[in-house]
Amino acid sequence: MTASAERVVAEALRMVGLTSLPGSRYTLDCSGLVLHIHERAGFSLEEPFARAAGNGVARLHAVGAEAGLLVESGAVRPGDVLFWDNSYDRNEDGRWNDQLTHTGIAVDVADDGTIIYVHHHYSRGVVEARMNIRSPDDTAVNSPMRMKGQRNGGRDEYLSSHLFRGAARLHELG
Repeated sequence: MTASAERVVAEALRMVGLTSLPGSRYTLDCSGLVLHIHERAGFSLEEPFARAAGNGVARLHAVGAEAGLLVESGAVRPGDVLFWDNSYDRNEDGRWNDQLTHTGIAVDVADDGTIIYVHHHYSRGVVEARMNIRSPDDTAVNSPMRMKGQRNGGRDEYLSSHLFRGAARLHELG
């Protein structure tokens, strides 16, 4: 793991359990948490983030795309910023067609492919969760991503592994 990835992981783990970000200029939501963690790790994403368009998650993704730092889902490493689609019905049209709705940071990747990540949970604050895209339907290893009231009938695609889009090595900007 690179030194910049180590710093991001260490800061992400320090945030677990928080329900606010004291002294931070960022709001405690998923993208604010990612920005705060990177800043505490010694580098700011603020400038490229400010140039990008869209919601906070889309802007973080654009920063990664512009810098050529997007990685495939099977290549995630600790320190990478993770992205999910359809974690909630952002446009409130009743359909699951919302891209780039949630973000977090990978803090560990096990040999079996299980990714441990830190993210902002809508009711519990900053938490650790996990997913394994090799076993996407296994509820024992994949944390829920959608709120219970926003799960649909049929094949319930609500687990983090179902909604995972990919990652970016934004720590390499530092």
